Amino acid sequence: MVVVARLDAARREDTARVEGKAGRTGAGSPAGSKPARAGASIRDDEEAHARRKRMGQRPKQKLMLWWCWTEDHHEDWFVVAGHGVAAVGFFESEEGYGEGDVQAEGLRILPEEYQDEKYLGWPSPELLVACGAKVIHEETPRVVELQGERYVEGMLEHQILQVTDDQFERHGRGRPNRTRPGRTS
Repeated sequence: MVVVARLDAARREDTARVEGKAGRTGAGSPAGSKPARAGASIRDDEEAHARRKRMGQRPKQKLMLWWCWTEDHHEDWFVVAGHGVAAVGFFESEEGYGEGDVQAEGLRILPEEYQDEKYLGWPSPELLVACGAKVIHEETPRVVELQGERYVEGMLEHQILQVTDDQFERHGRGRPNRTRPGRTS
């Protein structure tokens, strides 16, 4: 399930509620809240929005493993979140991408022993294995196989390490990050 459109819709609905324009929301809505109550203040809606944002998930939402990616594929990686909007928001915030630059696909619900908010965010290798993943390569760029698909970590960090090693090597100091020599043109 790709959630880019849902993220934009959720943000518009949250903004409409805060401005006092109650949009259609409910249990099935992206924002996951009830419509603005008659007589509810804008402050009430702002507090509800802030609480949802802090929690990163809807009530009684099972935590899932999400694959997040961008068009440039520089930082692609897994995220644990209660829903796609939270996965995309976390990824945008942590990796510095703009609104609408990130897409996410829900892969699987976490095992029951990992249904705790302490697992929100970047998953550990142990959590990935508990979800049925096979870790093929643990160092940057990490490679994981899950449900017959291969997922490769974004290459930006690896490219930075490689350029750094190239500079160290030019100064006779070896390759401290153990990357392979870069190609020279």
